[in-house]
Amino acid sequence: MFIFNNLTRIKIIDLNADRMVYVSCNPATQARDTEILNPEGYQLKKISLVDQFQHTSHIEIVVLFEK
Repeated sequence: MFIFNNLTRIKIIDLNADRMVYVSCNPATQARDTEILNPEGYQLKKISLVDQFQHTSHIEIVVLFEK
């Protein structure tokens, strides 16, 4: 699972990318990281749920952020 730490967040924000795709298997951390990215100008544009592992209870969240 990918979780933002301060150094990772700084590097991602410093890239100043116009678009970013965020894939997460944990809705709680994805929501938390969305709250971190919003003040930096990243807006959630699209969200999709993907069941990559049908034999488990996990589901992946794919989000497109744009500035």
